Amino acid sequence: MEMVKLAIEDKVLSIYFISLKLLTTALAPPICGTDVTPKLIVKVLSEFTPTLINKISEMNSRARDISMHTIISIHKHPAA
Repeated sequence: MEMVKLAIEDKVLSIYFISLKLLTTALAPPICGTDVTPKLIVKVLSEFTPTLINKISEMNSRARDISMHTIISIHKHPAA
């Protein structure tokens, strides 16, 4: 998650897209299984959401759509 935090703020669009994919993958099973507490998941989502919202306002329409889809998908997590 620390690596995703750094990469999500990058100005290079391809690095930003990779960070979104890493975030989505990290929150999906089997990586984020039953051993990860809901409290930790909520903490992670609260750290990434403001950054994603700020990035959405800075980007072109394609990047904005991908970012919005990512926000929606990570907040559909059962523990969120």
